[in-house]
Amino acid sequence: DYWWTDYGGCGDGGGYNLLWSNYGYQHRHAQDGQNKRGLVLSRWGGIGNSRNPIGFSGDAHALWTMLAFEIYFTPTAANVLFGHWSHDIGGFHTEMWPNKKVPSELYLRWIQFGALSPVFRTHCNHCERRIWMFEDYLKMKDAMIFRNNLAPYIYSEVRRAWENGIPFLHPMYYDSPMDESSYNLKKQYMFGDSILAAPISTPVDNRTGLITETVWLGSGSDWFTWKAYNSTDLHKGGTSVTTTYSKEHIPLFVKAGSIIPLKTMDSIVSVFPDPLMWVTWVGPGVNKGTGYIFEDDGETLDYEKNATAKTPVNWAAHGDYLSFTVHYTEGTYVGQGTERAHILQIRGGIQPTKVVVAGKEVPYQPHPPANSEGGWWGYAEDESLSIQGGSLLVHTGTRSIRSDTLVRITIPIS
Repeated sequence: DYWWTDYGGCGDGGGYNLLWSNYGYQHRHAQDGQNKRGLVLSRWGGIGNSRNPIGFSGDAHALWTMLAFEIYFTPTAANVLFGHWSHDIGGFHTEMWPNKKVPSELYLRWIQFGALSPVFRTHCNHCERRIWMFEDYLKMKDAMIFRNNLAPYIYSEVRRAWENGIPFLHPMYYDSPMDESSYNLKKQYMFGDSILAAPISTPVDNRTGLITETVWLGSGSDWFTWKAYNSTDLHKGGTSVTTTYSKEHIPLFVKAGSIIPLKTMDSIVSVFPDPLMWVTWVGPGVNKGTGYIFEDDGETLDYEKNATAKTPVNWAAHGDYLSFTVHYTEGTYVGQGTERAHILQIRGGIQPTKVVVAGKEVPYQPHPPANSEGGWWGYAEDESLSIQGGSLLVHTGTRSIRSDTLVRITIPIS
């Protein structure tokens, strides 16, 4: 359970109502001996309030201009260390629309932004929020599944923010402070250390069903498109990329050399998801990559006593083969499993002649088998925000978390 204090709090607190009451509500579970993390949803309580609540930005109007403002506002709040704003996805006030039902495309774009926000939360003033009641239902569902899949990456990035004090969702100028171009961007931001997000806040052309967006890529690294819709895969940092998108697409880019941890819908739990999916990109001049996942019990304050775990991964190119290593997990916590499976999703047109997992060759499977215990490899058949159709998939089978799992992917040399 958690508290939604809204405006009220619990008294005037010497003129700092929400600032002090949010502190009390946030730490209630710890104070009464439950050793649990607190959670409170609240409005802005002033500078310093970022230490306690999840922010609630208020009763926004369901307009394209409001969506655009929230896309700018949310990362900018990092400047006062407020990293966990939440918004009424779809807008709170919908009276300006027939039957108080927002246009399907506007709701879709808000959901896509929500999937790439610190907190995903729909709300409104007695209006329709069931996504299956909208024309773009399947696209909305895809964005919601994408958000679910991103949970390991988001949790790991929130931990990074806890360690260094920099909110995981932040403006571009945090990463490129010496580049003046980074200070004039209101439609894009960094979503963690590896992903650049530029949610769309303008309707598509009624005739073509498309919209063209320009995104500036941060200097200091090269970037892959998250999914190569109709543009080239790899781009130089410090440049702008103009791409045409349809309604189901979101402008997303990832730093070259990144490995992104995702969960799948086979595992509905947020603690110790099994299997884990590791997504990476291979392209010209990119010959290695690194990543990790951070985990704990997700509920207690034991993380303050180092009851946590970290699993690093890396890949490297070696002429006629790629090596991908899931290293052993360091650390323990209550609820941690002893083994799990891994799925490698490697984008970039890799077509192996042989795949070896932990010293044993695994078979090619044109379709995912019912039993994956022995491991297999093949190509992605599905297409979604989380899956690039045609990308290489390698399933390791179930493996101990206390030993390295080495995957060797033999590729032809042209």
